[in-house]
Amino acid sequence: MRRVTLLTAPVLALLLTACGGSGPQPGTALSLDGKRVTTTHVQDVANRYCDALAKVGTDASTQTVQNQVVGALAARLAAERFADARGIEPGSSYATAVTQLRKQLTSFDPDTQDAIVEVEGAQSYVSAVTESVGDQSFTQWLDGQHLKVNPVYGMTLTGSRFDHVDASLSVAASKQAKSAVQAAADPSASPAGGGRTCG
Repeated sequence: MRRVTLLTAPVLALLLTACGGSGPQPGTALSLDGKRVTTTHVQDVANRYCDALAKVGTDASTQTVQNQVVGALAARLAAERFADARGIEPGSSYATAVTQLRKQLTSFDPDTQDAIVEVEGAQSYVSAVTESVGDQSFTQWLDGQHLKVNPVYGMTLTGSRFDHVDASLSVAASKQAKSAVQAAADPSASPAGGGRTCG
């Protein structure tokens, strides 16, 4: 089993597995200590966030948005599990940050607002959880954890950021996956995830 240290902020270190016998359950994007984030949830948040970026005129690829969403949800999941393990609540700074963010999001529907808060509020949540115990305590706790990331996201860590890697080394097993492989091989097909832009 391979462990990779992830720093989504200078003090945040998450442990990832890309493969191995204890990989994620089907439909699981992220898992840690029995808690999981589904692939459906990641896709829903990514779609809403992508649409919101397009609405405000920000040009981003769907792959970039998906990577950002997976990283944010991984950070939030780790901080939630840390808070549960230590019996702490996030400090008031998180509620304040969310309130300020939501004031800027009134032109979006409530579900899109929630998606934006999940992505853009993840680091605020981590900071609010660690402010009472210190970043080092969180980092040390994370060293003993094993956050699993579904390899379908084709993500690896370089320095302190996620990078997209070729996930085509996987073998398509489901009917849907085989259809996607055939569509990708068709030169008249639309570009794959990394080539599409939000909007």
